[in-house]
Amino acid sequence: MFGTVAAVRTLSTTVPLSKAKTNTLLVLCRSTVTSFGMQLRRPKTADKLEFMAFDPIVQQEVLFKEEKKVKTLRCKPKEANQWWMQPTVIEYPEHFDVADEAVPGKKDANKQK
Repeated sequence: MFGTVAAVRTLSTTVPLSKAKTNTLLVLCRSTVTSFGMQLRRPKTADKLEFMAFDPIVQQEVLFKEEKKVKTLRCKPKEANQWWMQPTVIEYPEHFDVADEAVPGKKDANKQK
């Protein structure tokens, strides 16, 4: 008399898995003088790179320009922002003879002791 209704669950296997968005590119930069190349990382939203750097072929500082994108780097978002950051305190090995005045932040540490 009473019919039973079987609950049927359907699982969709066509859900697209999105890849994590990255904001870091690996680009090829070439010297304007000798076409010596080097690969650098830069943020995806930044302008194309142009910088002065040492060219080992002519043994001088010359202008380097970004030529093309090599690939998109997949980094965790926290690590992606740390590769271009400067260290807050420079740490020298113990055998280096460096005056305390030359090391930023070191004289502050001596005053606190």
